[in-house]
Amino acid sequence: MPVTVYFDGNCGMCSREIGYYRRIADPGIFSWLDISKAEVSLDHESFTRLDALKFLHVRDQAGDLHVGVSAFVVIWRQLRGWRTLAYLAGTPGVNRLLEFCYRVFAKWRFAKLGYCEARNTIERLL
Repeated sequence: MPVTVYFDGNCGMCSREIGYYRRIADPGIFSWLDISKAEVSLDHESFTRLDALKFLHVRDQAGDLHVGVSAFVVIWRQLRGWRTLAYLAGTPGVNRLLEFCYRVFAKWRFAKLGYCEARNTIERLL
């Protein structure tokens, strides 16, 4: 079972980063799902499209869901040259600091994306 990466293909920065990972990853390790596309269904997932647009989501080979920095750690563990960073980012103190920074950045990024304005409005109403 491949690692499934749910990413926001409408975000230029996200697309560039995922594109880089795709180029350096060994074939068959990942399944890349651009959740900005309507045809990608999340009906059987425990998270919403809005959640996935805000924060990176990854389902590992065991079927466990990882969000935020933990999702990056799952990706990095599979990539040669990135395993040391995965180890460091996975240590408890470093992970908490990175997770805090990532959450602040991800919320800022989401709020700044023009195509997300309608989603932001919907979220405020919910």
